Amino acid sequence: MIRFNREFHQSDFEKFKLCPRMLYYVAVLGIEAEKTSELALAGTAIHNTVLKAHTEKMWEEKTLFDFWQEDFERRVAAAISANAEVERGIIDPEDYRQMLRGYLAKPWNREAEVLLAEQEFFFEVKPNSTVYQFAGRIDQVIRVPREALVSEFSMFEEFPNPDFLIHRDMKTGQRKGTTPFELMLNDQISIYAYALKYGNFDLDHDGICESHLDLMPDFHALYFLKDHIPYKRPPKDKPIRGPAMYFTRRPLERLRNIPRELMAVCASIRRGDFPREGVARGLCENHCSVRQYCEADLLQEVT
Repeated sequence: MIRFNREFHQSDFEKFKLCPRMLYYVAVLGIEAEKTSELALAGTAIHNTVLKAHTEKMWEEKTLFDFWQEDFERRVAAAISANAEVERGIIDPEDYRQMLRGYLAKPWNREAEVLLAEQEFFFEVKPNSTVYQFAGRIDQVIRVPREALVSEFSMFEEFPNPDFLIHRDMKTGQRKGTTPFELMLNDQISIYAYALKYGNFDLDHDGICESHLDLMPDFHALYFLKDHIPYKRPPKDKPIRGPAMYFTRRPLERLRNIPRELMAVCASIRRGDFPREGVARGLCENHCSVRQYCEADLLQEVT
């Protein structure tokens, strides 16, 4: 069996925990996805639009929404040109307008100083005799005035700091994994937190991660943009979908343990443990991008 022989990404952990066999086809065999989700392309376009808003200090909704639409359609065309199936009509552009409108309206976005945005990183860990390499990209690290946060996040009233350093990862999908316990266990946040403290970043975009930042944000957050979409008929006790940002922390003591926390998944992937577990989670029919290959291999194995 061909082995996984590159650095790890947080998406590898996500795929492995959904279905190890999916990771095998995509990351080990390098099989291109049979289909590309409109949701994924629209989400990438939103990331690009938010970056444009901060970089150019542009907060005009119509201009940014037009940019999002153009960027999204350009990504769809590129996917189709690469022979990937893109099922159209899955997303509602109006949802993305509302996400963008909500993002632009928040003082904790407009007043934020963006320190890092869409920045590549690299680091190594050696929890035992084996070295594991990690690479990826940070969405945002921002500095936000306390006053911009306290009106919506009461937790910040307890902290005397005039501003806070926050690392956050933006999501355009359905909200999940936002309880304090789930956020504490979130692999993506742990990998990014470790990278900020101990890894190196490509700040000059030359393809080489040579800048050690030694950053420990005060908080890490998952930012679910769908919380900005208004209810058509809001429940009486819940006028909004949610607070949008869901916070957790990674203190130094926890950071030191993260390599050992990640080791079990890394070791399983390197050993080539790729069972088919997606069916037990109801993923095969509608959510697997390489189902055709998996099915063909399975038919060969049982004959």
